[in-house]
Amino acid sequence: MQSFIYDKYGYDIKIIDNDTFMYENWVFKIINIGELETVKVVEYINFIKGLASKLNINCDVIKTRNGNMFTNLVDSTYSLDYIISLWEDKINLIEEKNIPNIQMDDYFYNYVMKSSIYIIGLAENAIQYVKNIMLDYRINTLPLTISHRRLKSFSFLELLNPFNIVIDFKGRDYVELFKNNLITIDELFQCIDKEHMTIMEVSMIFARIIFPSNYFDLFEQSYLTHQDIRNKIIDFYNNIEEYQNELYLIHNKFINKYKIRTINWLK
Repeated sequence: MQSFIYDKYGYDIKIIDNDTFMYENWVFKIINIGELETVKVVEYINFIKGLASKLNINCDVIKTRNGNMFTNLVDSTYSLDYIISLWEDKINLIEEKNIPNIQMDDYFYNYVMKSSIYIIGLAENAIQYVKNIMLDYRINTLPLTISHRRLKSFSFLELLNPFNIVIDFKGRDYVELFKNNLITIDELFQCIDKEHMTIMEVSMIFARIIFPSNYFDLFEQSYLTHQDIRNKIIDFYNNIEEYQNELYLIHNKFINKYKIRTINWLK
C-alpha cells in the first residue's frame, strides 16, 4: 500500500492504519468506492465535505499525480476476498509486531499470549465463515452504502465525523452498534428484518460479530501509538468465559431465527 500511495500521489509514508495515514501533519484516508457510479461518488464527496464544514474541519479530495480523482489499487471492487485479506493483515499485526515486542519476563506476557491466541482463533473462525459464505452463495461482492468505521456512541461527532465514515456493507453499522452495547440483539434483529436482508447478508453480519474488531483496535493502537493497553487486555482475559458464553447465545439465536450456517464449537 505504501508503494501504491507513493506511485499515485507522491507521498512517502511509513505507517498506514485502516487505510488512514499521516503526512506533514495532515490526516489522509483512502476510500474504496467499490462499484459506485461516478455521480454517486461525487454526491458522497460533497456529503463528506458538508459534514467536515459543519465540524470546522478542513477536508478535501486529493487528486493523483496525473490529476485524477479516482484510481485503481488492483481491483476497486469491494469484495469478500478484500475483507478476508484485511482481517488476515490484522492477525499478522499481532503475530509479527505486538507479541515479539513484549518481554517474556513481563508479567503482562502471559495475559497477552493467552488473550492473543483466543482473539486470533475468533478471527480465523470469522475468516473461515466468510469463505463459507462465498462457497454457499457463490458471491464475492456485497451491497454498499455509507457506513461508519466504528460506532461507540450516538454522539454527533461520532456519527458525523468525516474520518469515521466509510463505504461498506450496509450491515456494518448495525454490527458496530451491537458490539458496543448500543442496541440489544432483539433490536439488531429488528434492524435486519426492517432492511429485508437476505440470509447471505445476515450471515455476513454474524461473521462480523464473531470477528473481535474492538480488541484488534487495541493492539493496533498499542503498536502505532505505544498506548498502554495492559489493563484492558487483562480485563478481557479475566472475562473470556463470559465473552464466550455470550457468543454461544448469539450464535443460537441467529441459528434459530435465520437458519444460517452453524459453527460446531458454538452449538
